[in-house]
Amino acid sequence: MKRGLAYVKDDRTSEAMVVAKKLHSLRYSGGFEIEAQALARDGSKDEAIAVLRKRLEAAPTSWLNGNLLGNYLSDQGRYDEAFTAYEEALRTPTADRILIEANYAKALQRAGRDDDARARIAEVCRARPFKGRTRPPTVCPNPFGRPERGRRRSVRSQLSTHSGH
Repeated sequence: MKRGLAYVKDDRTSEAMVVAKKLHSLRYSGGFEIEAQALARDGSKDEAIAVLRKRLEAAPTSWLNGNLLGNYLSDQGRYDEAFTAYEEALRTPTADRILIEANYAKALQRAGRDDDARARIAEVCRARPFKGRTRPPTVCPNPFGRPERGRRRSVRSQLSTHSGH
């Protein structure tokens, strides 16, 4: 799995697809993630979306694939479909809610719904459990882009302004 994702990151997508096929033969769901990422990296996002949808039909609790599907749909400007994918991923009990909500908020922002994006992030910071803590951290995911050097912005800062795309 790690090797396949590393190949995708290094633009070695044909090698990533070999790993994906091997994982498919082992019936390991990570093969779909690698295959979709390799296809998307090669510019075939519609094919990547089809791969992720096929996987989610077979295993609807694969929140990683649901989140990735939402990201690719958002990249294609298919926001309503992206919102649905994120909502379905959020229904999975083991889902990384912070990651999905941040991506959902980014899709809302891309769709021109900045107020909805800020409200979603504010709700996450106010109400969601954070890795066993009962109160939110002092910083939350930033749907409006990363600040310099990859540091997270404060909640107050990200809710009052954004860097835009």
